[in-house]
Amino acid sequence: MDRGLPRRGTLGRSLGVAVLGSVGTAAYRSSIESSLPDNLPADAAAAASDSIDGAPTYADELPGALGQQLWRIVSSLVTNHAARQHELVTRRVEVGRVAIRYAEAHRWLPEASLRRGP
Repeated sequence: MDRGLPRRGTLGRSLGVAVLGSVGTAAYRSSIESSLPDNLPADAAAAASDSIDGAPTYADELPGALGQQLWRIVSSLVTNHAARQHELVTRRVEVGRVAIRYAEAHRWLPEASLRRGP
């Protein structure tokens, strides 16, 4: 019977996305400033430093090699940070699984109480 309540885990998933987004943005901002080329115009550097969305806008407007260089820098930073976040999430999920199995083995939880699926 659905009472209009959100499904279990919805809040956790939403918070997880928000936290990972915030961490990713902070990591990007801390890394981008030291990675930008010295000959990048000030407005393009400010836009690229402010947000991930700012860099592509200016990269398309910059002359040839400089625009391509900005694209490569931003792409590399985003890819590296995404890979790190994936690794962190995977580790936390595994730690959670081990903790649940341990708790079940010691009868701290009813067997398969938190598992879904087969």
